[in-house]
Amino acid sequence: MKLLTRTSLYGVKALLYLAEYQSNDYIPINQLSINLDIPFHYLTKILQSLNKDGLIETKKGLKGGVKLHKSPCEIKLSDIIGAVENKHLINKQLDFENKSKYQKLDYLLKYGNKDNLKSIYETTLDSLL
Repeated sequence: MKLLTRTSLYGVKALLYLAEYQSNDYIPINQLSINLDIPFHYLTKILQSLNKDGLIETKKGLKGGVKLHKSPCEIKLSDIIGAVENKHLINKQLDFENKSKYQKLDYLLKYGNKDNLKSIYETTLDSLL
């Protein structure tokens, strides 16, 4: 499993956009879709997962859309990835020390070193702005 799938990357891009334009106003999903070049229906599924995990707020209607539910300094990349991916598989990726030597080799060939993964999981949105 790749750690950063297209779904994860789109989720991160969407929340970075919301963090950059953070206000009390909701940003329409179609605006996000157009500005980030993410297919609308794909983006709505990602946003549903992010909403379910409490990372964003959604509002229906004419002045509806999405906005961050938390401050960018409180949202880690691991929160976003965990919301849109299979959390069980992601937690298994983090459990580097309990892997067999063959699993460790496979991991190192895919991701470089365990510190690369650790840094992804400790990085917050505000550090990327």
